[in-house]
Amino acid sequence: DFLATTFSNSAQKTEIIKGFLKSKNLKTSIRKSKKYGYPYLSPRSHYINWSHSNDQLVIAMSQSPVGIDIEEIDRKTRNLIPRIATEKEAENLKNSSLSPSVLLW
Repeated sequence: DFLATTFSNSAQKTEIIKGFLKSKNLKTSIRKSKKYGYPYLSPRSHYINWSHSNDQLVIAMSQSPVGIDIEEIDRKTRNLIPRIATEKEAENLKNSSLSPSVLLW
């Protein structure tokens, strides 16, 4: 599962992540691993990861290990999408509510 949205402050970002989990009917809490600080769900029914850049937030959740990153990009970098993204990923980016200056990979 995947969510891309915007937020205005840290508290709102936390509420969006909690709301995402609640929308999936998961009775779980988010913890961070001691070794690397990666987020995980307790109990570990799913894997979760999120990233933010400026006011853009993405959340990914899967039954397999998952990672996601979001970075602000310029026009030149945006032209790389056909080379670095699958056709489905490129379509998702095109239809995303994210700013056109943001790239997920």
